[in-house]
Amino acid sequence: MKGDWDEIARGDTQPWAAGLHVTLNTKGHILINRTTHHRLGTPEAALLLYDRVNHRIGVRPANPGLRNAYPLAKYGRHGARQIRAYRLLKECEIELPGTVQFDDARIDDDDVLILDLRSARAFRTGIFPE
Repeated sequence: MKGDWDEIARGDTQPWAAGLHVTLNTKGHILINRTTHHRLGTPEAALLLYDRVNHRIGVRPANPGLRNAYPLAKYGRHGARQIRAYRLLKECEIELPGTVQFDDARIDDDDVLILDLRSARAFRTGIFPE
């Protein structure tokens, strides 16, 4: 029996590890992949910023000695980092449906990682659709 095969084109999209990959869960844990951490300049800490008008979170690299600096803890064995930002969720009254992913995360000219809550999408860990 002859198969009816379709060739799948290789797209120009990069694997997730090559681009900026950022998630935020309901516990306030912001996870950034190794690439994002390197593009921020491999900081040990960061300041958390919030733009109430545009519903955006900003993560700015900072000296760990600053009063409001949140440490970037190692997460996993592939270079990811975690920021525990529960206070951000509570003080800014941010409610999440679950873990969200920021597909349009970017670093601006001031070296601030911009996370837009309006375009964040639910993050699914399963590989098969339900």
